[in-house]
Amino acid sequence: MKIQKFELKEVEIVTVDGEFEKRFVNEKVHPAFLTNAAVKKGYDTGLLESSLFEDLLKIKVSEIIPNQ
Repeated sequence: MKIQKFELKEVEIVTVDGEFEKRFVNEKVHPAFLTNAAVKKGYDTGLLESSLFEDLLKIKVSEIIPNQ
């Protein structure tokens, strides 16, 4: 199983030479992966309505055929 990662960060707006600038602070990288137990719990609690494969297929189709 490949472990994906995601990054959480806070946005801070500062003034530099009279202009607003966006800076990211407190950046942290976390591991993320779905186990069978997590998917089952998602179905049981109603958070998931379709299979992961169906969701990935919808995303891929929307990338290939935009606006559908």
